[in-house]
Formats: sequence, structure tokens, C-alpha cells
Amino acid sequence: MTKRKEIRYLTLPDKDEIESLKKKWKNKRIILTEMVDEMVDDTLSVPSGTRGKCYDIDCLGHLQMNWDTGSTLNLLPDIDKFRLEDDIELIIEDNLLKVLVNTINNKEKENKEE
Repeated sequence: MTKRKEIRYLTLPDKDEIESLKKKWKNKRIILTEMVDEMVDDTLSVPSGTRGKCYDIDCLGHLQMNWDTGSTLNLLPDIDKFRLEDDIELIIEDNLLKVLVNTINNKEKENKEE
């Protein structure tokens, strides 16, 4: 006996819902927590932890994405799990990167002096 996939019926968002999604997500940086879509092969889905920018919301309420990996696979707000990238995360990462670069530069200077 063949297993049948559950069929989900989409309810189209109205104009107000689309505008609300645009206010919340459009032109914002997003971190993917989990892509949960049985229609997308695992080899095509975006890995958890990937970051990207939402450039628009389509008429179905899907977030149109430009992922840092180069993928443009959309997010489905009612299915996928994701969150806004906090500015503080960017500041911390930038500072950690600066510390790492300074450490490497200092090590290189020490090695040249020896």
C-alpha cells in the first residue's frame, strides 16, 4: 500500500496581510532556523543557520530571498522557521573578526621578528 502525502490547502493572504508581512520582513536580514518543506528536495533546501535578505513578498505571502549562499529559494512563513538577524549579532561578529585578524597579524609580526 502506497503512503499518501498530506495535502495542505493554501489560503491566500489578503492585501492587509501582505502589507503586514512586507512591513515586518521586506529588506530585512533573516537567519533560517529550519526549512520544513516536503516539496523541496533536501539537497536543494537552504541549510539551517544560513543568512539572507528578504527583497520582497509575493502575492502568496512567500518571502522572496537572496541567501548569502547564492540561493534564491523562498521562505514560507507558515511552514519554515526563521528569525530576524539582530544588529547586535552583526556587531559581535564584526568585533570577533577584527580580534581574529589582529591576532593573526600580531603572530605574523612576531614570527618575522624572530
